[in-house]
Amino acid sequence: MNIENNEEPWTEVPNEDIKTLIDSPTWRDLINDIASFYVEQSALDDIWEEDEHGSQQYTEDAQNKYIFACDAAEEMIGQYFIRDEDDL
Repeated sequence: MNIENNEEPWTEVPNEDIKTLIDSPTWRDLINDIASFYVEQSALDDIWEEDEHGSQQYTEDAQNKYIFACDAAEEMIGQYFIRDEDDL
């Protein structure tokens, strides 16, 4: 383990050679689960509204948080896993 700049050992990001390959559906599920958790746990107001067809959807604010969280989750997941591009 190479610790530089007084970094804690648990903050070291694995190199590309030791990342785990995961299939695309699992990759997407991880991103969705993390982003959904973030939206639900950070909400101060109701995150759901009813659309014109009577279906539940995120409010505009919740949708923006979800998109932000998806981007952040994908970056985090990408530090430890590699998505299998063959099963897209």
